[in-house]
Amino acid sequence: MTVITSSSKTGTVSVSAYDTMLLGPKILYFFAFLQQFSFYGFRSVFFKSYFLYSPFQTGTIYSASAAASFVGMAAWSNAADSTRKPKMIFMILVVGSLITFMSLYFKSLFEGKSYSFLLVLSVICLYSFFNFGMNPILSHTVLEILNEAGEVDKSIYGRQVVFGSFAYIISNFCQGYATDIFGIESIFIIFLLSTLMLIFAVIYAFPSDTKTTTSTEKTLESKKAKSDDLIVPPWWHVLRSPRFVLFLTVIFLTGCARSIMSAFLPIYCKENLKLTGLASSLVLISGVTLEMMSFAMAPMVSGLGPYWMLVMAQMIMAVRAWAYVYVPANSSNFLVFLLIELLKGAAFGLTHLAGVRIARESAPEGLEATAQGFYEGFYAQIPAIISVPLGGMAIVAFGFERLFKYTAIGISFSCALVIFIFWQNGKLRI
Repeated sequence: MTVITSSSKTGTVSVSAYDTMLLGPKILYFFAFLQQFSFYGFRSVFFKSYFLYSPFQTGTIYSASAAASFVGMAAWSNAADSTRKPKMIFMILVVGSLITFMSLYFKSLFEGKSYSFLLVLSVICLYSFFNFGMNPILSHTVLEILNEAGEVDKSIYGRQVVFGSFAYIISNFCQGYATDIFGIESIFIIFLLSTLMLIFAVIYAFPSDTKTTTSTEKTLESKKAKSDDLIVPPWWHVLRSPRFVLFLTVIFLTGCARSIMSAFLPIYCKENLKLTGLASSLVLISGVTLEMMSFAMAPMVSGLGPYWMLVMAQMIMAVRAWAYVYVPANSSNFLVFLLIELLKGAAFGLTHLAGVRIARESAPEGLEATAQGFYEGFYAQIPAIISVPLGGMAIVAFGFERLFKYTAIGISFSCALVIFIFWQNGKLRI
């Protein structure tokens, strides 16, 4: 194997040809996203078809599982930072998510009981606690790999994430096709196969824990911390940064609109647009086109600066929400909805590139994975806790049209507020 030498923050390291091609991050993102999205994209359809739950019950599950996800992200990322064993922690999360989710296959265990809904809710929460704890650890590990490969530009990060977008397309397409042919139960087979592939990917591509241990300088620096800091929880050091708190606020506002649209769009496609499972999956994955372009063009897009990228993402999300208000809900507009969902990919791509960058730059030494956990949580989990149950109640009371209208008004107001705050703080420069 060809070996080259390159410098990094931790000194001179030998980098193999395997590392220079950065195959490890690509493999990890592909199989991790393949596993997660084998269930994520069809959650609402799964709960409605498999357990016959109402939109309100589905919204309740989304909210509770999002809370469990956020706790899992914070707990597991902090565990990875504290133990310096991210590979071991990551593998625990993969196996834990497999066991908990596959238990739902034994449907008879959950039926015919007065507490059936609470039992399913508990299992989904436990699954989310494991499964979504992987995300911040994965992001931090990939950034560490990029750093050790020669202190490459962080815009290269987007080129690794694009393989996760490929996995999103494959997973949703396969799931939509499988549900048309074999029914909703096929989700268990797809999840099992994707998880087994992820286990092999982690064994092969995830750096060993000895390689991901932070430098001696970081260890010595942490030991010199003030005595009053030692009694403060590690995550509190992340939240001490005003810049990071401002960033989390913006991420939360963007995530609220994203959560509502993501949670109920599969049901909207099936019941209002009258689309087949395969056609619905095409709508859901069409946005990945611009998402992949955002990641592939990361060196150019990153030139806008992270704060302009966040503002543009909110503008795009607002346009998407207003489009759902005014485009008539019928299958003849299938191509129009494909085009609308392109905006979702552009918004997510800009937000993720900016978010990972700001989270890493804002994190204190040795707490990078914890900062990634807060970013992931405030973008996906906490917004879902608040907005998805409200969305479920709005659908029951008013229907989808009113839900989309309220969402569009909310994200438009949020966008104006974010522009004002960023401008006042000197974050937006022309």
